[in-house]
Amino acid sequence: MGNTWEVPVRNMINKSLQTLTEKGHNLTDMRPIIVRYDMAGHVAGKAIYKHNLIKLNGGILNRYTEHFINRTVPHEVAHLVAFFLNGNHPVPRPHGDEWRGLMMELGLHPNRTHKYETLPARGASCERVKPYRYKCICREFMLSLTRHRRYMHGHKYRCAKCITAIQYIGL
Repeated sequence: MGNTWEVPVRNMINKSLQTLTEKGHNLTDMRPIIVRYDMAGHVAGKAIYKHNLIKLNGGILNRYTEHFINRTVPHEVAHLVAFFLNGNHPVPRPHGDEWRGLMMELGLHPNRTHKYETLPARGASCERVKPYRYKCICREFMLSLTRHRRYMHGHKYRCAKCITAIQYIGL
């Protein structure tokens, strides 16, 4: 237990499983659900069937804690339950009828996607910083860290206007 979300997330998993059991699903042989908080980028969560694992985006969870726990966690639980109820075989459509039915039984609208702002979860600002200055014969450029690293490892960039190779001139 290393963060403030683990107990509420685990409670929501248990609540979701209990609700589905009360709705008539036999989940007694379902393996315990493992949770990791290592998703990044735009994805809020992901169910990994093979390991009965839910991966969650800690950045989004931190920013939208209550809504995330109440919506995203049951969403991923529904995927794992649909897999289990299908004989531990992937369902034909991950967001198909089986999953939708489980979401409705959990009292949730079966939305496939979220509307969370994801840039802070990736550690980026709204506009990417481009601190690396380059020049050609007609103008100066600012390149991102990724392009700067590629340049430093031998990738060559050319100016679209004058077609000459650009050169690094500093920060």
